[in-house]
This record gives sequence, structure tokens and C-alpha cells, in this order.
Amino acid sequence: MAASPYDVSAYGIAPVAIETPDGKAEYVRRQRDYAQRSNVLRHRLAEVCDQVLDD
Repeated sequence: MAASPYDVSAYGIAPVAIETPDGKAEYVRRQRDYAQRSNVLRHRLAEVCDQVLDD
């Protein structure tokens, strides 16, 4: 939501100015971090789905 066109500062989320080179780099860094951290959950979910489908 930090890169959205909506003002979410009331929720404690600072905006990321994706229209600037620094803002775009920050956005890309955050997205890569989210993707990396979610890999554990994604792999676990795939394992559970495989187990359910094998039964």
C-alpha cells in the first residue's frame, strides 16, 4: 500500500514515491524482500496441497 495512490499515512505507512529513481529502487527492494520471505510459506503450502491431493 505504500506505493498506492491512496494516502495511508493514518495507518503508519509512509509513501514510496515510485515515480522517482530512488523511490522505484526502494519499491523493487521491498518487493524482492517480500518475495524472499514468503518463499517458506509458499513451499509449505505446496507440500500440504501435495499431501492432500495424494490422499
